[in-house]
Amino acid sequence: MLRFHLADVYSAQQRWTEAKKIYRYLLATYPDSQELRQVAYLGLLPILDQESRYLEEENILWKIIRFEQSQQTLERLDSFYGRMIKQFPKDVDWRYKNAIFWMEIKRDVFRAMSDFQAIVDIDTSYPARAYLHARIGEHYLRFNKEKALVHLRKSLDALPGQASTAYSLASAYLHLNRNEEALAVLDSLYKNNQINLPNCLKLADLKALSGDYTAADSLFRKAEAIRIDTVLGLYEGMGKSALLNQKPEEALLLYQKEFALQPQNPALAYTIARLYARTQHPAEALVWLDRTFNLGFRRPMVLKYEADWNPLRERAEWKEMMKKYFPKKDKN
Repeated sequence: MLRFHLADVYSAQQRWTEAKKIYRYLLATYPDSQELRQVAYLGLLPILDQESRYLEEENILWKIIRFEQSQQTLERLDSFYGRMIKQFPKDVDWRYKNAIFWMEIKRDVFRAMSDFQAIVDIDTSYPARAYLHARIGEHYLRFNKEKALVHLRKSLDALPGQASTAYSLASAYLHLNRNEEALAVLDSLYKNNQINLPNCLKLADLKALSGDYTAADSLFRKAEAIRIDTVLGLYEGMGKSALLNQKPEEALLLYQKEFALQPQNPALAYTIARLYARTQHPAEALVWLDRTFNLGFRRPMVLKYEADWNPLRERAEWKEMMKKYFPKKDKN
């Protein structure tokens, strides 16, 4: 196309204004032509670089990647960020963008972490350090919970009151089975009126595990009042608390409510069957156990060692069921 040729001539003569006008005209005139847009973008890049319009240059590099995410287009953006970091070593924004590029596009978290750490070392302002420590911690949550803890705590030390970072910190503690520390974090959020519904349920679970059944029940009831009909896991959590508090009849009712919300969940059905057995309702226990098997439950070792089933093992219905679902093994 003649206009492209003319734009190239203008660029070679360093007549940036004329070349840029033509490239922008082509972008506006042929918005649906991916090939023409790609050529126009590539033509604009050296012009914008010459004019030190780096943010616009970066924007175009990202547009090119959206059209074609090839090794060449990725290397072009990587090279651009490298030049920006070298040219502006104290500007943390370029390092941050480079880190996001390596993390989200190149999928190299470790490479991204080096840039995040460099930003933390450069920028001494507390809000920036807090934010970056939070980002580092959240990404370490995927594969290294101990390192995540270090950065999440640093973030909260630098800028207290960040609810989302506190949620991540509690999650890390829970994954590491450090329940007391998770409880302390979630309790603080609750007292400061910063806790959301999922974490309120986690706090209730932890209160029950710690033996504080009154607090657990209060939290479950508050969660129930907020979203009674749609919160999966609410009644299950309340049932677990009741079980820990040696209230199997109450737990049974709560698990049945949960099953009404999740009727295809075999684990819930199994728990209901087991609770019927524990509360001395053998006929209902066997009906629910059969339902559990129909939902796909197949864990013979659990059945073998579960004490709640001992009174039923000699019943004809039990033996028939074991023979039906586990024909090659003797489960008596």
